[in-house]
Amino acid sequence: MKAPVQAIESARHPTRNANANSTVQERTWQVEAQGTELGEALMYFGCEHPDRDYLYRSELEHAVAIGALTQLRPTFAQAPGENGAVFVQHAMASDARVLYELILSGAVFYVCGKGTTVGAGVRQALECAFREGGGSLYDKDSAYDAVKKLYASGRMQQDVFA
Repeated sequence: MKAPVQAIESARHPTRNANANSTVQERTWQVEAQGTELGEALMYFGCEHPDRDYLYRSELEHAVAIGALTQLRPTFAQAPGENGAVFVQHAMASDARVLYELILSGAVFYVCGKGTTVGAGVRQALECAFREGGGSLYDKDSAYDAVKKLYASGRMQQDVFA
């Protein structure tokens, strides 16, 4: 039996994301030491600059290589050559249809980051996922309610800080 689907959002400063990092380490251990076949895990990871702040890069890339993470979506607020800052919630919004499919598959979302920006931004990205992925099933209000149900059911968990 496969482990459940997970979507992990780890946003902003990487040293403050112990919960997201420990989830990746746990999944890596399950694959390497236990031979566990895991469900999908999509991780969005945000930091300032890829050359200065991407502290767990090799560990995260290794997790993808062995299948502990299905996909890694790093974002950088100050990447050279980029047009403006790119944050986790921007990457999530661009993946709205993928996230909607993960939601339908029973995904559990874990969010780590600054509550005033990341928490609100991720919530808006998930509302976008319901509207874009669900088509005419969701308007603004029903998408908001659907995200509230993710929280109420325990499928949306946050470890946010001020």
